[in-house]
Amino acid sequence: PMSPSVAATVTALLALTTPFVAPPGCPSFTTTSVDTSSIDGVAAVLVADDPSCLPNGWADVVPESRMSFNPAVCPRGWVYHSIADGDETDKFTAFCCDSGYDYLSFEHRELIQDKITNGCGRWTSQLRSDSGSDAATITITGADAAGSTLLVHNAWAITWSAADIPNLTPQPPPITNRMLVPTWTPGEVIPDGKYDRASPSGDNRNNFLSVGAQWFLMVGMPIIGALLIGACVFLCVRNRKNKKRAR
Repeated sequence: PMSPSVAATVTALLALTTPFVAPPGCPSFTTTSVDTSSIDGVAAVLVADDPSCLPNGWADVVPESRMSFNPAVCPRGWVYHSIADGDETDKFTAFCCDSGYDYLSFEHRELIQDKITNGCGRWTSQLRSDSGSDAATITITGADAAGSTLLVHNAWAITWSAADIPNLTPQPPPITNRMLVPTWTPGEVIPDGKYDRASPSGDNRNNFLSVGAQWFLMVGMPIIGALLIGACVFLCVRNRKNKKRAR
C-alpha cells in the first residue's frame, strides 16, 4: 500500500504563497513541443510543459492537476484573469497568464479544447519554433502564417480562501457581491462596485444571470423570434389562399 506521505505528494496541489519566478525564456517553445491545428485558416501553436519553467514538485502531482495550485498567487509578472468566487463559500479562483497573453474563454477556445483545458493566447505573425521568438516564419499547413497564428500556453488555475489571504504575497483583491474581475495586476485598486455581478449598475450586471439564462437570451430568443415571424408569414399566406378559394 502507498504510504500517506507519498499519497499526499501525488494528490495534493502545490502551494505558491509567493510569486513563482520562472527562468528567463519561459514559457519556452521548442521544435518538439510545437503542436498545430487549423480551423478556418487559424493555427494554434501550443507549448509543451517544460519542467524547468515550472515550480519544484510539479511533476509529482497527478497530471490532471499539475496546472492547478492552492493556495496560490500568480507567477511574477503574470496577470490575473477571471477572478471570481468559487463553488465553496470562502473559495476564490483565478487564471494566470503570462504578460501579453489573454485568457481564452469562448473566443478561439475550439482551437485548443482537445489539447488543453485552460489556455492563454496571443497572436503572432512570425514564430521561430526553436526559441519561441517572433524572429522568423514557421510554416503551418492549412493556415495563413501572416497574422493568423495563435501562440498558446497553459493557464495556471489558482485558488485561495479568505483564511489564506494574510499568508499570500501579494494579497489578492477583496471579492464581494459575487464579483467577476476580468483582469487584475498586483497593486491595482478596484473601485467599489465596478465588477459586482449582484449590482444592476456594475460592469458585470449582465453576469447576474445564470449562464443558461444568458445563452437563452443570446441564442434562444432570436430563434423563437424567427419561428414566430415564420409562423405569422405562413398563416397570412394560408389565409389569403383560403380567401381566394372562398371567392
